[in-house]
Amino acid sequence: MTAKATVCYVPFFAIGLAVACSQPAPGVKAPQHDPVPTSATGQRPADTSFSDSFRANSTVKKWDATNWTTGDKSSLQGAVVTIASASVAAATLGSNDEFSLALTDYDRKLRTNSQNTVSKTEFLTFAAAQGQDFWDEEKTEIRRIITEISLAAGGIPLHLPDHIVFVKSTQKEEFDANYTRGHAIVLGRNLFEDAKHTHADRVKLIAHEMYHVISRFDASLRRRSHEAVGCVYKGSPLVIDEQTRSMIITNPDAHEFACALQVTLKSGVKKWVMPATVLKVTNGVTPTFADITTKLLLVDAPGAQWQIVRGSDGKAQFIETSTTNYDQIMNINTDYNIHAEEVVAENFPLMLTENTDGVNKTGASPSINKPDFIKKLKAIFEK
Repeated sequence: MTAKATVCYVPFFAIGLAVACSQPAPGVKAPQHDPVPTSATGQRPADTSFSDSFRANSTVKKWDATNWTTGDKSSLQGAVVTIASASVAAATLGSNDEFSLALTDYDRKLRTNSQNTVSKTEFLTFAAAQGQDFWDEEKTEIRRIITEISLAAGGIPLHLPDHIVFVKSTQKEEFDANYTRGHAIVLGRNLFEDAKHTHADRVKLIAHEMYHVISRFDASLRRRSHEAVGCVYKGSPLVIDEQTRSMIITNPDAHEFACALQVTLKSGVKKWVMPATVLKVTNGVTPTFADITTKLLLVDAPGAQWQIVRGSDGKAQFIETSTTNYDQIMNINTDYNIHAEEVVAENFPLMLTENTDGVNKTGASPSINKPDFIKKLKAIFEK
């Protein structure tokens, strides 16, 4: 059960606008601080290194004339889009929602690098402390990207919720990864500062994360998109016992086990599976996203509901993706295939920026091996 959203006036709006916003979990005081020093103008201090390529890419002439009516507020197909201050970021990251409630003690210990039990309140306090302010250059880039997504979408309805919030974080609370929480797209400074990330990369990533927010608030679109990948839904999401959950790292963008894929083993035997993210090794240090891999949880549906397949010891059974044709099924214009949700999220920016004949319009993406899937995804959004 998630905490009930209330209506508040978000302080970073230039003009007060009532929107739904998440409150911190009981007992969690949202830090009122700016974790990163700023100059008097709110700009990055001159002696702080900043990617030359980002400075060059964020200097454009014709994209911001009409869309952004005030500094930190805009709209995208009717959805209010905001760039959060550090205090709002802290309140968002420290709030109870479906993801925080889905976390196990194993999840919380991994994310805080703790050997001891970490309570829900302790984790939310830790997460809230990671909130930061965006630099002016970063805000400029976000504004540009939202405008470009709006122009790329054209007449395609994006099924957005009533508002989307951009939040900046140290990302210590989520393995140094960009991710989403509720209405929030959570980004880290490396996305902007690391010279290896181009403007086109940031467009692709922000569109990817935007799909997760869309999917979260449109269950019908999410289901149809997953089914287009090959996922089969049966009944309500799978109920996973605590012992099995303690082996799985909860994905904030796809924390439910709701649909299964049929894969073929090298022996030719067909099995129903659900992908699960797990840690590759335990080496005593805080894991990063690179330390996470995918295994396949065996399931079956003797009735109208998916159930875990258990071995003779009563434990859930996992198999390696390499022993199946999983990659062949799931590598749809991407090799980031840890879940159907992620596959669709990777194809969402392609739907906006690519021709479906495989011709790259932006230079931002790899070759398209299944252009028909992009056409199918577009049809789902247009339905």
